[in-house]
Amino acid sequence: MGLQRVVRSCVVDAPIERVWEVLRDFNSHDQWHTVVAQSAIEDQKTSDRVGCVRNFTLADGNHVREMLLSLSDKDYVSTYTIVEATVPLMRYVATVTLKPVTDG
Repeated sequence: MGLQRVVRSCVVDAPIERVWEVLRDFNSHDQWHTVVAQSAIEDQKTSDRVGCVRNFTLADGNHVREMLLSLSDKDYVSTYTIVEATVPLMRYVATVTLKPVTDG
């Protein structure tokens, strides 16, 4: 099977800087994502360091380890990949990009 690409977008009614403050923390998803039960960064690295690995448990008991590949405060972009998982995902790379929306 070839590579699959999925694009999802949404509008968050908040300033881009505030949204980025939450999302740039690679270990914050257990605070806002309903399927993430708990999460921790391995090896006492900071959650904004490229190469850090977050190890988390989903609400259904599955485990996932993801590595932060890039983080740009200037462009509001982060990219990460799954390095190990008990869910059926392979060669998974995700990029989160924030863009300001105006009523223009």
